[in-house]
Amino acid sequence: MNIVDYLIIIATFSAIQFLAATWVKGKIETSIKHAYDKKFLEYQHQLARRQKSEQLAYAFARWIKYRGAEEKWLSERELVDYYEELTRLSYELILYLEDETLLTEVMKKFQNLDDSKSTEQIIVEVRKLLQGKEDNLFTFENVVSWPKDISFLTRGPRS
Repeated sequence: MNIVDYLIIIATFSAIQFLAATWVKGKIETSIKHAYDKKFLEYQHQLARRQKSEQLAYAFARWIKYRGAEEKWLSERELVDYYEELTRLSYELILYLEDETLLTEVMKKFQNLDDSKSTEQIIVEVRKLLQGKEDNLFTFENVVSWPKDISFLTRGPRS
């Protein structure tokens, strides 16, 4: 073997080493990118679920605002707008709530059916879904709503 043969062998091994290193580097980078992409998608999904839960809370807050006495508080035009907003919120909930049991409970509550759960019970169920775990320490009795004395809502506005 002469020096040219040695140089060819060295060049071949160097090329193989370079290609192997490039391939391993690419695999590692792809693996890391995949892991971060997966985490980012999970984060986006979690944010979307939180936004949907916020919309549910908003729908309940708008719905219970007048506690069934909206005709005493609102003009005819305001009443039309109020009912339109409630209908839109109800339809949005139908479109995005994934848990059909929860959706059924929400719709039963909006209809004031006798067998419906309380608003607070439903909100705590949504919290459990968001948390992804059972939380038996925080119950619907811990949920605070205002006003505590809702009797003034049924009387209507002051003259």
